[in-house]
Amino acid sequence: AEEEAKKKAEEEAARIKAEEEARKQALAEGGRLLEECVKMADQSRLSEARELHAKAVEQLSKSGADMSAKIASAMQTIEKAEEAAAEEQRRKEMLMMKMEKRQRQKEEQQKRAIEEAARKEREIQETIARRKAEREAQLEKERIQREKLDAALRSPKVTLRTPEPISAPVAQPPKVSQELAELAKFTGAELAEMKRKQQKETEEKIKAEEEAREKALKEAKAQAQSTAENLISQAKLAMEREEFDTARAKLKEAGESFKLAGVVRTNEMKQLRNDINKQEKQANIRRAEEERLEAEKRAAEEERRRIAETNAQQLRAIDEAAKKSAEIQAKAGAKVPVFVARALADSSSSASLQKPNILSPPRSSAELQERAKMTGSQLNALRKQKDQELAEKTKQLVEEQSKAVEAGDKLFREARDLLNKDNFEGARRCLEQAKEEYKRAGVEKNLDAITNKIQERENKMMEKRKQQEAAARAKEEEQRRKEEERLAKLRAEEEAERKKQEEKMKQLAKIEVATRKAEEISKKTGAKVPLFIATQLVTDDEIPALRPPPAAVKVEAEKAQPKEEHAAASPTSQVTEEKKVTSTKQEPQEDAPAFDWKAKLDALAKAAKDRLNL
Repeated sequence: AEEEAKKKAEEEAARIKAEEEARKQALAEGGRLLEECVKMADQSRLSEARELHAKAVEQLSKSGADMSAKIASAMQTIEKAEEAAAEEQRRKEMLMMKMEKRQRQKEEQQKRAIEEAARKEREIQETIARRKAEREAQLEKERIQREKLDAALRSPKVTLRTPEPISAPVAQPPKVSQELAELAKFTGAELAEMKRKQQKETEEKIKAEEEAREKALKEAKAQAQSTAENLISQAKLAMEREEFDTARAKLKEAGESFKLAGVVRTNEMKQLRNDINKQEKQANIRRAEEERLEAEKRAAEEERRRIAETNAQQLRAIDEAAKKSAEIQAKAGAKVPVFVARALADSSSSASLQKPNILSPPRSSAELQERAKMTGSQLNALRKQKDQELAEKTKQLVEEQSKAVEAGDKLFREARDLLNKDNFEGARRCLEQAKEEYKRAGVEKNLDAITNKIQERENKMMEKRKQQEAAARAKEEEQRRKEEERLAKLRAEEEAERKKQEEKMKQLAKIEVATRKAEEISKKTGAKVPLFIATQLVTDDEIPALRPPPAAVKVEAEKAQPKEEHAAASPTSQVTEEKKVTSTKQEPQEDAPAFDWKAKLDALAKAAKDRLNL
């Protein structure tokens, strides 16, 4: 009976040792499969990674060790790799859509540019034809007038002389300059020819100045374009060196140079800005990913170290239990299973063992006594039940952790979508909730990148709003300045028109006096006196002082002026306005007789035309 009991104890010890070896192998195999699973996930081999993860979970469940954290970390790595692959696919689709849209816009822009060039060419041709017709009509009109003037001068009525002396008052010769005296020696045809030559020389001079100005402008534009190209090259080099702020500054300077050169590179500049933003985003993502991988690597190293320490502790406990079993067997003379010796070692105090009584069993707890009464199959069933309960708890923990991670990822995606819609408060709220979910799942995820991006986008939005407000203010200032220029131009045109009317009235008054003088001379002498001779006989004292017609009041222009303009007027302008008001009040508007200047001008023009036809 003793030999049979001894044999059964040896078989039980061998079986327990075999089970321990199987657990060790399953633990090592599960750890190896998890490492391969992580490598497959990093290489984007997701289906193989999931298969290896399932096998690793199966092996670790066989080993009975608590590897839930490592299993959850591997599953999280696989899910992140799947999310990254899906994000990359979405990014490629969006990029293709943007490229197609950009191509369509480019084709439409080229089509519009061709149509605009054709329209401008038609307008230029029409303008050239219209100006040519106007010039030809003007030349024809001048030719007809010269012919009529020559015919009038060659008429015998003009050169008719009578022997009777003409008793005319001696008039002082008009005060003329040396230049006018020299011009009086030429005929009308010679004066017209001189005027044509002078006009031609002036046109050639203006044309030469315009050509020189255009040449200088072209050189300046070429220099500005070359500078812009160099700045674009520098921006690209800065972008390759990941100096994105410098690249943006260079690109802004290049845009100003292109604007000075009059070159349109809107699509190219926009593409470069998008490339800079894209590469900056990729660099931030890459740095964040490197930091995440480094953190995961440190966590994996820490997990491996902890598992190695746990395994070493388990092996030391097994060795100590074996030594304890051998010691008890040597002292008691009976075979003690290793798991019983291990339980005794765990529950024993730090005091030294007393030599047990050979006739009495060693002292142990009630639980160990109950286990000692069980058979090996009952102990295996109890161990399997505990392992199953542990596996269920581990599975439940993994499911809760996965749900928390999924909720955190969903909130992260919502925060990113809200950021794209410029809803910064909502994005921050979703990020805070995502942090809580990750913390509940026990996962460390760095969200500083998207937080910084939210702050950056918000700052850009505020800066853009400020720029828009500044542009609106500048536009209002430009409109006000243009309105002031328009009003000044209207005043200048009104003043020029008034002076022109005064000069015309003076000439008409002179012609009227000359006409009366010619009629008086004709009545006295009976000879017809030409009008131009009678005009030379008229002095400035004989011309009556005529009051010019009242200037047209620009009511709409005055109404269009803002009140601020009147408030900000200079003292000189205020004095001028006061003088105008006082002078207007002093004029006797009620006693002034109504005079039809238009009828007078028409009558004088008709009389001059009749005399020319004679």
